Parts: sequence; C-alpha cells; structure tokens
Amino acid sequence: MNALPALNPFQGSVLPDARHDPEGDVERINAEAFEACLQAVEQARAGRQSASVLLNGVPGSGKTHLLARLRVHLEDRIRRDPGALAIFVYVRLDTTPRRLWRHLREQVVEDLRREIGERSCLERLLERRVKTFTDAGSGDGLPGASLQRAKGDEEDITEFLDQTVKDRNLATILTHLLLARHRLEARAWLRGDSLPESVLERLGVITSDPEEDEDAEGRARRVVLALCRLAKPSPFIMCFDQIEALEVEGDKKTGFEAFGRMGAGLHDHADHLALISCIQTAHLNGLTQYVRGADRDRVFKARSELKPLNLDQAQALVRQRLDAVAELAQLREKHKSPLWPLQEKDLQAIIPPEGCPARPLITHCRDFYERARGTEVPPETTGEFLERTWTERREKQLQEGTETDADGILHTALPDALRLSGTAWQRADPPAADVELSFAGDGRSLNISLCNHGNMTSLAGRLRRLRGATGQRLSASSLVLVRHPRL
Repeated sequence: MNALPALNPFQGSVLPDARHDPEGDVERINAEAFEACLQAVEQARAGRQSASVLLNGVPGSGKTHLLARLRVHLEDRIRRDPGALAIFVYVRLDTTPRRLWRHLREQVVEDLRREIGERSCLERLLERRVKTFTDAGSGDGLPGASLQRAKGDEEDITEFLDQTVKDRNLATILTHLLLARHRLEARAWLRGDSLPESVLERLGVITSDPEEDEDAEGRARRVVLALCRLAKPSPFIMCFDQIEALEVEGDKKTGFEAFGRMGAGLHDHADHLALISCIQTAHLNGLTQYVRGADRDRVFKARSELKPLNLDQAQALVRQRLDAVAELAQLREKHKSPLWPLQEKDLQAIIPPEGCPARPLITHCRDFYERARGTEVPPETTGEFLERTWTERREKQLQEGTETDADGILHTALPDALRLSGTAWQRADPPAADVELSFAGDGRSLNISLCNHGNMTSLAGRLRRLRGATGQRLSASSLVLVRHPRL
C-alpha cells in the first residue's frame, strides 16, 4: 500500500466559495435542486418576471458546491455561444444587516470583473451596449473601428450609458473602463471605496455635499440596481450563500428581515434576475418566520432541499475522486474493487439509512486513504484546528485585506468579542447616523464610528456631523473613532 500516490484525492472537503471549480462533481447528486436553479435562470433569460429559489440542506450537503456547478455550467455555455451571456454573482453573506447593499455591491463588481474566455463580463456588457449606440454590426466583440468611434464620441457614449443606467457618475466610470483609462481608480470607485478628491476630480465624478448625512447603503443600492439595468436582457443570477450568517448575537429577526427587504427590492426592480438563496435547514424556520410574507413571495418562489447521499451516490462520488488522480487511476486498473484502495465495508459503515452529507463522507475517505497508505495521522485537536485556521486567515487578511474589508470585519467581530468577554455590555441602537456600532452596560455607553475614508472631504464631513451630534444624542466621552493604520 505504500506505493499509493502521496496526493490524497479526498484532501479537500470544503469548497471555499462558488468561484472555485468544484471537485468530484457527480451530476446526479442534488440533480433536482440543480434543475430548479436552471429553471430560474431560464425564466430570468425570458425576461418576463424575475425568478427565485431557496435551497436548504444540512451542513456539508453541497450547497456551495451546487452554486459552483451552476457557475461552471453557465460559463461553458458562454464559451460555446457568446450570445448566451449570463451574469453570475456569488454573495457569501459574511456581513451585517447594516452593510447588506454595500457588501452586495462589492461582490457584484468582483464577479463582473471575472474573465470568461479572456474577457470580463463587464467588458462584454459594455461592448454590447456601445454596439447598440454605434450600430457597428453583430457579434459579441466590439470592432476596432467602432471603438475608435466611441473614443471620438466620448461625451455621447457617456450620455448614452447614462440613459441606460440612470446614474451619471456610474456612466462616467463605465466610459473610463470601456476606453481602458484610469482602470484602477475606476474599479475602486465601482467597488465603493472612498477615494481622495484628486482622484475623483481626475475621474470626473460629481461628489455630494460632505455636510449632508452619508447614505452609503443607499449609494450602494443605486449602483447595484444600475448595473442590473446595464446587464438587461442577459439574465443576472445572484446567489446568496450562508444566509444564516446574518444572525447577530442570536438575533435572527434583524438580519433575516433586512435580507428579505433587499431580495424583494431586487426582484421588483427588474424582470431578468434569478435570486438563488442557500441556508442551513436548522435556520429555515427562523428565515420563514422573520421575512415578511410579501417579501417571501418574491424571494422564495420555489424551494428545494439538498438531501444526504445514499450509498449509491456516495460510491459514485468516491469513484469520481479516485479516478481524478491520473497516477492512482493506473494502479486502480489492476484491482477488481471499484473503490480500491478504499474498502467497501468501510464506506457502508459510515452511510446510515438516512444518508450521509458529502462533507463528512469525504473527510472519512481522506482518513481511509491515509490508512491504506500506511501514513495515518491522528486527527487535529480542536485547539490545533483553531490555531491553524486563525494563523491562515490572519496572514491572508494582512496580505490581501482592504480598508473596506476591515469595516466589515469590525462590524461582525466587535459584538462577538464583547459577548465572549463575559462583560455586561449589550448592543444598542446607534444614536447618530455616523455611528456604526453602539453598546451599553453598567450605566455607560460606547459608540464606535469607522472612519476609513480615503476622501478627506468626506471624512471631514463625518467629523463635523459627529461633533454636531455630541451633547444632544451622543456623549463625547462615549465616542471612539477607528481608522485603519494604512490610512
């Protein structure tokens, strides 16, 4: 057995997100749920009314895997037929109810930038729109002569895009991207980053009055809906994963209500959207209880449950994983057992009558494979797992994290840190619009304002508003300003 390849086919049991290609995809697993997703996409493609599907399953049942399968299916179709363009957006809801639209904006921009056949979805959308304006012929690509005309008619192109997206600043940014100009700054604006005045002036966007109350959520909502308009008539598929993550300190109501309102707003805005939502079965009752009935009718029109694998499905998944390793496949040809080097009896022992979710199945098979190689190692302790995970995530955040990411992390982490500390502090309603987090306990209050603005005018406006609020609704001694070290 020591001749077995060191590469363990079952090493990866968790798909990080739907932007990664799924390993060991067996089409007949969760086929009904996948078909429900395809029907939603086709309804959105028809453009008569937006569609929606709610998927539920136990942890490890393959919800994220199913979304990744859908993405691969759509991208393969686009490669075969560029006219079948579909926009796939993956949104893992690791955010807070107060940042839902901002989080969605970031994820929409992330996926619009994803390349399919060496061109991004956003490039394809812009080229198609400009073709309509320049009457440059058919096909998915933008002819060079048409692009030259677009450069010559830049103001007209911006005006045309403004009529489509109904947002002058966004139309200006899209024009920059179309003409391959100021790309980094334009993408940062599109994502929602706070930019210095000098950059905004170079981009030619109009800034709001810094004395006005900032409405970052409202701005994000406008941009998301405008990008939806840009995509029409192509179907716009938004996949919301891990809705249960919106629970804050056990509060299901606030997060689920906010999600329902957002989903219903998207549904009512357009007729070419497919909203696909995933939640763990244990949280399903809370979701249906706290999302308003009218919103449920829009966001969860169809439902499908991802069921545990039976023995036949489990064996098919195991064989697919084993066959994916070329070196191992050659060795397997010499053995009669279809599961070699695993033992069929081991697999039967871990599949109960009600079935087994895919993730624990793969974890068991990873250990079976190491045992067959004679290199079985003891499983990680809880402490070892937490230490390793903490180190990996910390290093990744230090290397790749942005100031915008930091805002989202603090929104989630600070309430949890206070709760775990065992103090008497509890969440409270913020006394001012520029206060993101508020806590109260032992007769005291703590108000935190996140000041990660790259734009100094916007930052100055926030500070003036905070100063104006002190002494009225806000105690100056309770106020803490937080700003990222990079800024």
